[in-house]
Amino acid sequence: MDHATPKPALGFAIRFHLTDGLGEDGALELWDDFFAGLVEGRGLTCDVGTDTDGLARLLFRPNASATEDDRRAVREWARRRGEIADYDIGPLTSLI
Repeated sequence: MDHATPKPALGFAIRFHLTDGLGEDGALELWDDFFAGLVEGRGLTCDVGTDTDGLARLLFRPNASATEDDRRAVREWARRRGEIADYDIGPLTSLI
């Protein structure tokens, strides 16, 4: 029998620091756009986490690996959003 070694699933962490004074409606609209457009549009999913200084997420692709192209797409999206004061896009990391 051929036993293939499973490929490690890769994902990456993101952290967004929202601008001061952004109301709840603005934050909800931002996250709706992020999830419906970018995350789901690229076939990604996320694990929700929070920190005291912003919002953090772990992005990954179920049964596959996230890619450098996924990281670039998130970076470009965040760069264009005025609601995001600062962001950090982590490296691809094994989730297994």
